[in-house]
Amino acid sequence: MSDTYAPETAPGITPGTTSGTEVHPRRAPRPRVPTRTLRVLVADDHPIMRLGLTSLLGDDPGIDVVAEATTAAEVRQLAARLSPDVILLGLSGTGGAPDTSLSVLADLTPLGRVLMLSHSDHARVVSRALAGGATAFLVHGAFDGPELLRTVYDAAAGRMRISPVAASVLTRESTAPAPRRAAAPGPVAPAYDGLSREEESARRWAMLAARHRLSPREVDVCQQLVTGITNAEIARALYIEPKTVKNHLNNIFAKLAVSSRAQALAVLLGTRQ
Repeated sequence: MSDTYAPETAPGITPGTTSGTEVHPRRAPRPRVPTRTLRVLVADDHPIMRLGLTSLLGDDPGIDVVAEATTAAEVRQLAARLSPDVILLGLSGTGGAPDTSLSVLADLTPLGRVLMLSHSDHARVVSRALAGGATAFLVHGAFDGPELLRTVYDAAAGRMRISPVAASVLTRESTAPAPRRAAAPGPVAPAYDGLSREEESARRWAMLAARHRLSPREVDVCQQLVTGITNAEIARALYIEPKTVKNHLNNIFAKLAVSSRAQALAVLLGTRQ
């Protein structure tokens, strides 16, 4: 008995054909390769982390790691000379604090889209990064390889992307009750003491909706937007079509007086008035 497997076919029909008409076997879809290779500069002062980033990015056919930097001075010089599409900025500085990346951010944003990588998800760090012009913000340990690649492509296209953990920290911070101040002479302002976090969040979104004349559905879209997800993911979460999400976003941008997703996020998260 032969060990060779031969597919069964109907009489008169050879394998790979149907009723005499040739068909091709099913093949796995080939990954989309961008028409132009993205040029990426990796700046990280941790050698193992830098090696991992460059190896992962280098395996993608649409990405070319044009240089690596280990200091603020190096990344400034290389960015000015090479004009990369995306700068991965993960300089931690002394004690692992992100101060080095934050200090150089303003110098880099005119030279390329900045994707900031940080070990910190503190609201102050995320807010300063976005206010400083970062297009994307990822927290180490909270993303995988495919998400990093998606974020690089999104950043190159100018689409803001934030780690969900960082977005949730910003949302919690922006909805936290303001510190109590000593009462001033005059009428007593209404107090919000004793509100739960959910009630305080609902109050803040109601204030945003009133200030910018947002409809209830537009508020739903905004609440999804601040988590850093894509239009398609917003559509799935709200059970609507991606085209409908795009229409809502266009209306939201007009009402917020912004022209980009990044600017809208800055308004919604309180990093821009």
